[in-house]
Amino acid sequence: MKNKSTKTYFDYFGQYASLPLYESLAIDNPTSFESTQSFTTLMWPAGNQGFFAHSYAKLGAELEKMVIRMLCESYGLDDEHYESYTESANYLLRYFKYRTPKANETTVGLNPHTDKTMISTIHQSHIKGLQIRTKDDEWIDVEPSPTSFLVMAGYPLLFQD
Repeated sequence: MKNKSTKTYFDYFGQYASLPLYESLAIDNPTSFESTQSFTTLMWPAGNQGFFAHSYAKLGAELEKMVIRMLCESYGLDDEHYESYTESANYLLRYFKYRTPKANETTVGLNPHTDKTMISTIHQSHIKGLQIRTKDDEWIDVEPSPTSFLVMAGYPLLFQD
């Protein structure tokens, strides 16, 4: 709860009656060493040499840039569009925690939603529970993989039929 931000959803989020299983916290601008160091110092005042948020975020940012480059190329957009996007991008690294439901408690961690970002990159590791709704309104389970990332189109990339 110490993790505070003036930006909505860029800090600690949790302990809500409507979402009893869900908690998360975020690091704004995690590709900046200063931002991740500030977060690390807040969480572990004595230090934590094993916390690699900065390196992890940089790899995630590179993956997103690769996907954006492929999108720009598929739409016939030039390097100027790509560079404009990547130079203006702000990254957010969010850690999620879901607790096991108690008896007679909902099993929904988060309500169904569409991310407002252009792209969301998700690393589930070994954690099950993510579902994706298809165009046919069916929910499918996403099998977790500790070595894979899921890149999802957010609201700006959704197209209506």
